[in-house]
Amino acid sequence: MHKDWTDEIKYKDLKKLQEKELKNLVKEYEDICIYGDKKISKTNIVKCNIWLKDKTPINQKAYRESTENREIIKREIDKMLKEEIIQESCSPWSSPVVIVNKKTGDKRFCIDFRKINQMTITDAYPLPRIDDLLEKFRVAKWFTTIDLASGYWQIEMKEEDKEKTAFICSQGLYEFNVMPFGLKNAPAIFQRTMNKIFKEYLDKFMNVYIDDIIIYSKNWNEHLQHIKTVLEELRKANMMLKLKKCEWAKKNVEYLGHIVGTDGKD
Repeated sequence: MHKDWTDEIKYKDLKKLQEKELKNLVKEYEDICIYGDKKISKTNIVKCNIWLKDKTPINQKAYRESTENREIIKREIDKMLKEEIIQESCSPWSSPVVIVNKKTGDKRFCIDFRKINQMTITDAYPLPRIDDLLEKFRVAKWFTTIDLASGYWQIEMKEEDKEKTAFICSQGLYEFNVMPFGLKNAPAIFQRTMNKIFKEYLDKFMNVYIDDIIIYSKNWNEHLQHIKTVLEELRKANMMLKLKKCEWAKKNVEYLGHIVGTDGKD
């Protein structure tokens, strides 16, 4: 056990007894909490497939890489290989790696899946309307938001579809063992998975928008029970949360770019 792992449980303005009750509850679910260098697991609920209009492989060339970007790509690939997110590939498919500049000035490793996405048959599963979600929180007094650890990567690719996720760069050709970011149907697949896991509780005391979970309750004891219920369902589904990104038992939280709560704007 990581001796300081509970330090990553983020909360504030709780009474001493409430702090103790919350920590004791979360400690019961250490097995699904990601902290330190702990690895994520894969859900037992679903695997990702890619339905194509045309199964003729698309083979693209690697984009040109600057010296700086080449180092970023190598670092990311080494990390993903170590974590078994990707594996070396002999696929006839290939999509190029692209390094995206973020507003913060950081750089992000991405795969340009645009061509394979154009060939993909759309999964029409709906995402929730954000305004409908926000309306449900108005009578609540306590809120917890749960961030799933690299949510998409907790869904495995179907074996026969791994080759379609292959990407090319100066380091070689690789393919994903898990559902990568950037696939056309990834949001729909993930939303369907979440709705399946939590179908008994949606709109009652919790909601999910892709990988953003919110729990809302009218009183403290109710909130503890609701948190326990959600964590229990995540455990059954073999899904894990990123402990330091969760916000526990707050009167106001940010959710989907909005402040919700007793003093919130929504």
